[in-house]
Amino acid sequence: MKHKILLSLSLIISCLLLSCSEDELELNNQNAETVSECDLNIVEDTLIALCTDGSNTARPDQVLTISASFYSKGDNPSNTVFTWTISSGSMEILSNESIIDNENSIARSVVTIRLNSDFTGDGVINVLSENNSGSATMNHLVELDASE
Repeated sequence: MKHKILLSLSLIISCLLLSCSEDELELNNQNAETVSECDLNIVEDTLIALCTDGSNTARPDQVLTISASFYSKGDNPSNTVFTWTISSGSMEILSNESIIDNENSIARSVVTIRLNSDFTGDGVINVLSENNSGSATMNHLVELDASE
């Protein structure tokens, strides 16, 4: 009897572990968008510039990557802090990575966002970029991708 109970428990635990591993694998295999650096168009009299790059359409359960680049004249890009928030749409922030381009005085942030299974569009992702010299904010809109 003990042997049957142990065998049953082992089978249940194995199924749970396998299920979690498959979920993680499924998330890693999502169609993650790749982004490039957006064009800031910095000229001599530019004081502050902010831009975002990434897909503007997505489907439920998709993972998106969105980047923001920030320039603030006369400030060290290492002083820049990016704050990402979701103001509408069923989405969640998974990760945020900062990249510093000291040569061009540009700070960059790359955020990974998962759209939940109940995502229906009208997603708004806000990014606030700030340092000692100033700040800027921008919205990135994500609509439901109806193609297929």
